[in-house]
Amino acid sequence: METIYHGYPQTLELKPYMVYRKEEKRPQPEGHDRVRRQAESEYFKGLYPLAVRQCQNLVEAGCDRMDYPGSPIYDEYPDREVFYRLRDGILKYAREHGMEENRDMTQLLLLYEIMRRREQRRE
Repeated sequence: METIYHGYPQTLELKPYMVYRKEEKRPQPEGHDRVRRQAESEYFKGLYPLAVRQCQNLVEAGCDRMDYPGSPIYDEYPDREVFYRLRDGILKYAREHGMEENRDMTQLLLLYEIMRRREQRRE
């Protein structure tokens, strides 16, 4: 019987103790760190509880709508009112579609997503 390690990537032939092994230091191709960080981010998002994942999907969709050149989310000091309107729009969508709405969790995930996108844009 095959042992399944929950919380670890199942597509890799790695045991939990192998995940933490340091890799050999060898030159990496251009953009390797960005790809690795993105893969890690997706992996950790997969560990979120179901309600948080659903909220995260709504937050990402809301940020996708605001992701354009000159968007207020990329201002040096983003406006608090724009942020609150975006958060309230996400909560309204969740309410209309019968999903669980949590104002604090949505606000926290939205702040994190905006910071992540601003950091990506700087790279």
